[in-house]
Amino acid sequence: MTLILFIHFYASVESEKPNIIIYKADQIIFQSNIEIEPTIKIIYQMVGAEDVTSDYDVTIFSIPPNSLIAEVTTIFSHAFTFGLKEPSSVIFDTNVYSHPVYFFSKLKLSSNANNALFIDLNDIQNGISKYFINSGNEQFYDNEILFSNLLYMEITDKYSLSDLLNQKKFIKNPLFSVNGNNDLSTLFNSRDDNFGELKLDNNIPNGNLGIKNKSLCLADIYNLSNKECKEGLEGFASVRLESDTKATQIVSDIYNNKTNINDINSTQIITQYISPMRKSLWYADETYHTFSAYFHVIHCCATPHDNINIINHLLNNMKDSFKNICRVSAIENFAFMFHYYKIDIITFIKKIAKYLARVSHACALLQLLNSNSKYELSPDKLSEFKNFGLHTHITDKYKNNKQYTNSNLSYNGIFTPEFENIFKTYTNSSHLYTNSSPLNILKQIYNSIVNGGFGITESMICIKPHINPV
Repeated sequence: MTLILFIHFYASVESEKPNIIIYKADQIIFQSNIEIEPTIKIIYQMVGAEDVTSDYDVTIFSIPPNSLIAEVTTIFSHAFTFGLKEPSSVIFDTNVYSHPVYFFSKLKLSSNANNALFIDLNDIQNGISKYFINSGNEQFYDNEILFSNLLYMEITDKYSLSDLLNQKKFIKNPLFSVNGNNDLSTLFNSRDDNFGELKLDNNIPNGNLGIKNKSLCLADIYNLSNKECKEGLEGFASVRLESDTKATQIVSDIYNNKTNINDINSTQIITQYISPMRKSLWYADETYHTFSAYFHVIHCCATPHDNINIINHLLNNMKDSFKNICRVSAIENFAFMFHYYKIDIITFIKKIAKYLARVSHACALLQLLNSNSKYELSPDKLSEFKNFGLHTHITDKYKNNKQYTNSNLSYNGIFTPEFENIFKTYTNSSHLYTNSSPLNILKQIYNSIVNGGFGITESMICIKPHINPV
């Protein structure tokens, strides 16, 4: 409710017409003036669980697209960071996202195949169609793979891939090392067009809040500055807003028919949309850095009931793109697990359960896509689909401590039990449960991902475990 009132107050001050309508999904929860045609329709969605035991992830977007939303959430988020010295995710476990992830157009796509630049979400309201970037398109796929590894770079001074690749050990532990046989350095050095927005100015913004080493904030070309700089400088709030605003511009031009969605080429998408979005997502808290992970987690795991038609289209007509999307999602969800490798193993399993469930779901989809089986999602199969890879089972049992008895919900054996078996091995053994390291679990998950026949190879991940750790 606080966020709703904040949006209303800010929009009323900044807009020429103060009337706005705020929706939660399809339900109107606030309207400032019924008599006036609404200036802006603001939709916020609660993604994932909404109970008090879970964190709240709130996505906000508007029709028509408007940079006002980015302004609202930037101020909202940084009010906590600089007023209370902690982000909203720490103070009351809430993350607010306003990144313009959806495109809207009155025109229909002329192509909806593997080589299409957009995915038609089959969501049409008042003649306006809703689209998502086809991050599985081969022209974007390499860049998605690269950024699915971004979280590993947190251990370096400047979020630099080159710094990371120069290290012999990963997180100073003999179980994992940097993978010298990877494709990422080649992608990083050869695809300059993907990285324009990741160059940071060699000037420290005003508002230094006690940063220990200012020189670390002076990022070299293509190097993101370090986490300390990211969280400690007021000036970076405006950088995130600037990036969101730039990405919103192309979304707005498509909506207003200034740009025909069928005339856009991949270079425009990369320079005007993907590039500023990469930078914006980096400044956000606890969010995915790839479009593929967002699409898979939100549209396939959390809300498949709203996406039956598009999931069927991807399964049967855009297989190659969907495979790429699932691979990237699996890789990035695995990377998120390393946030918790320092904690005790009992808490670690609870913390990473949702990420393991998503990895398993993505890999189960890859098994299905690699098979000759034809699958048709329908309303009566939603529970089955959500539990691909034992996704629901793993989340319920290991994250929410629920007794779940329908673990056999699957499609012709299309699930990946080895992922849950990793947890079972530890939770069924009191010795392992209390004496093992989280890195041992991560090693087994890694081996299951790269050796499971999912098309995810060692070269796609910038770290690797040692076979025989010393």
